[in-house]
Amino acid sequence: MLKNFFLISMTIYLFLSLNSKGQVLELSSFQKKIVIDDFSEFTSNPTLYAATTLSFTYAAPLAGHWDLVAESFAFNDNTYSTQGTAAAGAADPFDEEDIKIRAFNECNTPDIDYDISGASPNINHLSSTLFRNIGATGTEKYIVGNLAALGNTPGDIGSPCAGAPINSTGSPSSDPQSHTFRIDFELDFSNFPATVMTPGFYTYTVNFKAYDDANPGTQIGNTVSFSLEIEILPVLQMNISSLQNIDFSFSDINKYISGAIKYGATKMEVNSNLQWDLTAIGSSFTNDQSSGLSPFWDIIASYSSNPGGSSNIPLSALEIFQNQPNPQPGAGARARDYSANFTTPPSGNNNIEVATGYLSFLPVALSGSNLEKSIAGSIDPLFPSSMGPGSYIIDGGGAWVREQFSYTISYRLTPGLPATFANGAPLIAPLYANPGSYSMRVKFILTEDQ
Repeated sequence: MLKNFFLISMTIYLFLSLNSKGQVLELSSFQKKIVIDDFSEFTSNPTLYAATTLSFTYAAPLAGHWDLVAESFAFNDNTYSTQGTAAAGAADPFDEEDIKIRAFNECNTPDIDYDISGASPNINHLSSTLFRNIGATGTEKYIVGNLAALGNTPGDIGSPCAGAPINSTGSPSSDPQSHTFRIDFELDFSNFPATVMTPGFYTYTVNFKAYDDANPGTQIGNTVSFSLEIEILPVLQMNISSLQNIDFSFSDINKYISGAIKYGATKMEVNSNLQWDLTAIGSSFTNDQSSGLSPFWDIIASYSSNPGGSSNIPLSALEIFQNQPNPQPGAGARARDYSANFTTPPSGNNNIEVATGYLSFLPVALSGSNLEKSIAGSIDPLFPSSMGPGSYIIDGGGAWVREQFSYTISYRLTPGLPATFANGAPLIAPLYANPGSYSMRVKFILTEDQ
């Protein structure tokens, strides 16, 4: 009688990775991320303390000594902007040489071979107190030792390791003061804003290796890698203070002729780590829904149905005045901003630009607009210009003036007699504006310069 049966066979393999020489480098963490998202960080050098801890166990040979190096292994970038790159004209884009490192332990081991005074530092050596870059990809700098065979290196005078060997046998558990290193990073933003730190996501990888001191350049033990992730975000920040609604009421005949003015009704303050432009756009639901074919105020309520009147009040009839001229208006003879004084009758120099759109804007030809005017910088394709990075909070020590990052806006509306709003387009004449309640919107657009 035959019986059916199943045979399950299992083979188990066991692999043990052993370091026969007892020379092992270890990191407490292999990756850290730093996010730069505040303008104040661009005026300092952001620092990441204790990004990782590097430890070295050296058990044999008992008579040997070791050196320790950091290698700039890889740098990758995924930029969010064209600003700051070589293609945009910057000679020194953000790269691995803008990332500095130091290695600290209780023995001040790195500073034994590094001139702590900074007067003549060892160019091939890192410091325990001063931040230095390792250099371009493929470059190494020593943390312990140097290119020569030094043998036994005693601890620094005044340190817990004074007189004792710091590059011989030991472990992070028995000799933490000499065989462990706190690794700190610093981003060098000292060239900002002359050099724009291009927004993007960057990854910088550092390798740590030990060398045989008796045979400089001969690696012993393993290699450990640490990756620093850096995200530099675009900062385009505008603080705006304004009356939620700005009301013009024409119940006095004199205001029809001289106009009604709202002085200093809106204040805008800018922080930016990029080149930028600030533009004012007049619009309405009527204008947007007609794609610019009806560039008129929205009608809230009509007080008259007189067939001789019109409810099409031109958006461009609104005038604005900025408290200081556009610092970067660009070339050309066209009106570049809204800094001209209000005149009676209106000169047309202060008429607000009218456009359609939300993320991008198209000028409305019927209103006479061509987007030639900006409060700061210019989006006029014929005469482009831009404001540089800076802040309204502090002066940039000659790099920028904070007053150029703050603007106060006044508004004027002049119906005229009869109320034809003759400074706006398209013209109401020969009709006149019907009594009623009307509304429009003013958009202040802060944008990265294109």
